[in-house]
Amino acid sequence: MKQIEITQELHLEDAVDILSLDTKHNFEYKKEKDGIRCIGPFYIQGRYSTVNGVKDFKDVFEFDIFASCEKLDGEDFKLEYTGYEYSVENMCSITLYFDVYGIYEEEYSEEAQMELEENILLEEY
Repeated sequence: MKQIEITQELHLEDAVDILSLDTKHNFEYKKEKDGIRCIGPFYIQGRYSTVNGVKDFKDVFEFDIFASCEKLDGEDFKLEYTGYEYSVENMCSITLYFDVYGIYEEEYSEEAQMELEENILLEEY
């Protein structure tokens, strides 16, 4: 099992604090000739406080993560969401944590981690 984290900016106008946050995902795994692809939406919704009151928000991250055959260890490839942290300092952002099963445990280089994060597209929900 490998652990990864993915950080994305949340576009919350004048956020002071996040009061509640719920997540839901719908990942699909597709076998390809040279590996397995995990695709699907990761939904985030909640409430946050501003200096003028409380607002609701919704966002969705579209995941597209590919594990090549060379990285697969023979077990079922899957991502398991394990939690999040958020920050409202400077810009509002969320870091999502995942356990990744079915790949060889190796340390990702900083460049590989950045490539993985670039494969996740942020869209408004």
